[in-house]
Amino acid sequence: QGPYPAVAEFLLGNISSRLADKLREELGEAKAPSLVEGEQVQREFLSMLMTMKRSGQITLVTTPAPAEA
Repeated sequence: QGPYPAVAEFLLGNISSRLADKLREELGEAKAPSLVEGEQVQREFLSMLMTMKRSGQITLVTTPAPAEA
């Protein structure tokens, strides 16, 4: 599940248990991507998010940063 098991469990906990079990099995067998591959996937993901935002398919919500004391 990588370095963020809580995130993986949150995502897997919000889909059917059958699909979640299948994905857990596939993730367990998958090899870690190289740094270059990981960065490429991040760029593609962010590009798709911004395309969806510009077309109105999604709305990105931000929260204000906590005030410093």
